[in-house]
Amino acid sequence: MQNSLKATPSERSSGLKTSTTIPSTTRSPTMYTLSNQPPAQYMEAVKKQIENQEYAIDEILGERELRENLKMNCVLKSIFGMDAGNYQGFLKERRKLMMEKARRHYHNL
Repeated sequence: MQNSLKATPSERSSGLKTSTTIPSTTRSPTMYTLSNQPPAQYMEAVKKQIENQEYAIDEILGERELRENLKMNCVLKSIFGMDAGNYQGFLKERRKLMMEKARRHYHNL
């Protein structure tokens, strides 16, 4: 089975840094630029994209959709102010959200 998270030959030869968490089929040039930025900076770019309705990063079309997407993916609202120093705390809190989501799903079976 092919790993969709590996860079393509053209990506490797271009010298661009790739994210190991985003499948190559969904990466955009803007995502390359933002991939090494702190979460607060990335999320600010997402908010500006929504305000300007210039969808270069992803296809989130509005604030409501962004909030729903964050909730669906168990991403803390505090991500808008985070930097790399918050990463371990973010993971700990996200695990709690994911565990609660799995628990709710299990009880609804």
